[in-house]
Amino acid sequence: MRLRRYYYHHVKPHQRFHIAVFLTIIAVAWIAVPGVARFVETIGSYNPAGYEPKDGERAEWLAKRDPNPFGYLTWENLLKIALFIFVGLAWLAVAPTLQRPGRSLRR
Repeated sequence: MRLRRYYYHHVKPHQRFHIAVFLTIIAVAWIAVPGVARFVETIGSYNPAGYEPKDGERAEWLAKRDPNPFGYLTWENLLKIALFIFVGLAWLAVAPTLQRPGRSLRR
């Protein structure tokens, strides 16, 4: 029996909703919250009184740095992408399906 068929036959719709909500909470807590917290912390701590020479040096260093196209493709990021896909599939499983109309008894 295929996984999708097994899932639809053995997991009730109410339980599917709870699984989708649980996966969404985990995804938001693991993917979105740290990024937003890091952004808010960065904005809160950035308060330059004026131009500092190290800002220019840092910009030059970043320009010279060798860009790695796969630098952000780590196991943790791949796991986050997989979790994001599972959340989408879980919500698709909760969504109502279109039922084909039954066959008419008249011919």
